[in-house]
Amino acid sequence: MRSILVFGIFISLLLVYGKELGDAPYFVLLLSVSLIVLVCLIKFTQGHSLGFKQNYSIKDFSLLDKYLSSTLIWLWILIISSWVIGVLVGIVNGVDSTLVFRNFFGMVVYIIFPIMLIVSPSLRSLIIMIYLSGMVQMFYGLEKIYGLIINPESLYIELSISEMRSLYSTGFIVIFPLFMVGAAYQFLPKRYFPNDHGQIVTRLSKSLFFTLLTLLALIVPAMSKGYILATGILFFSVLYFSISYSLRAGRIHKNIMILFVFFVVLLYLMPSSFYENIIYSFSSQEVSNAVRNEQLGYLVSEFTILGNGLGSSLKSGYMREDAGYGFELTYLNIIHKLGVFSVFLFLSYIITLAVASIRIARKVYVFESIFVIGLMGYLVVGAGNPLLLSPSAVVLHCVAMYILVKPFLKPLSPAVR
Repeated sequence: MRSILVFGIFISLLLVYGKELGDAPYFVLLLSVSLIVLVCLIKFTQGHSLGFKQNYSIKDFSLLDKYLSSTLIWLWILIISSWVIGVLVGIVNGVDSTLVFRNFFGMVVYIIFPIMLIVSPSLRSLIIMIYLSGMVQMFYGLEKIYGLIINPESLYIELSISEMRSLYSTGFIVIFPLFMVGAAYQFLPKRYFPNDHGQIVTRLSKSLFFTLLTLLALIVPAMSKGYILATGILFFSVLYFSISYSLRAGRIHKNIMILFVFFVVLLYLMPSSFYENIIYSFSSQEVSNAVRNEQLGYLVSEFTILGNGLGSSLKSGYMREDAGYGFELTYLNIIHKLGVFSVFLFLSYIITLAVASIRIARKVYVFESIFVIGLMGYLVVGAGNPLLLSPSAVVLHCVAMYILVKPFLKPLSPAVR
């Protein structure tokens, strides 16, 4: 059953090349879950015990870490419950049932998290799977925009970021953890990068060329402000961790000094038009930003305690697509639909990042925690793009939560292997 789950997740992460594939990722995930549940039921009828057991006796982790991790294990129930409440509120408010179940259906994908806890796949298999799917997405993105790579000067001199967009895919979020680990390997002590996550992961993590390739793949294909901002935040978080470790050790990592010199030279050589385009692309005057600012006012004005229900459009009549319920400002859209119940989803994001950060600060489970922060890079992109609850994003979040709670799970029963 482990193989079914990992393979199903892998295929679902690949099937996000474009809109023409439709709901294929959902179908693959739900089919995988259904097969696993069927096998579990058969084994249960044969007298085998099912479930998972927790073990918090490990001394390497702080009490806060253990508490937050235990909370993380059960938050999925509240997330699924908030989706059910959103459905009920939407139906009560008279929203078309098709729109109700279509809106934020990705929240249902959180059902794979308890499946992961029961089946207990190895971290190695999950990390390798993410690497392979990320490499496929990189190849897809770079192949599609090859013409722009041939003429790189047009990328930063003639046009603004929003005008340079050539290809946009939710699948690119899978590249974030690859970039995060590669960047961290260049600036953190090598002892925090074990060699037991597979040869391909070890070699690619050590490769500066591969890290630069992931950087290129994250920025060039979509030319999205969200992807660029997320990449920058992940990179500077690595620098923060590196400087923090260096201060404790009493010496600065040599690559920090090299990077500083590189940045000084690069900033000097860049044309003034580059800075003007960057500033304009993130300003409120830029077309897409102006639209988002407009959305903000409409969404906030219709916030309610219990939410307006899934599939609900704005009473003002303002809309961004034909169905009427979708908006780029996904966080605000979630609050609009779920109201106070959206706190469970947001809390799961905060706890995931908090646990990973605590472990990096305590120098425990460092590689895995850095990988987790990379998995959550989509949270930045999702602030201005409707991908926060896409199947790919939810899968990455489930994998991130599982990686964090894995140390507290007792060995798996033979019945569910």
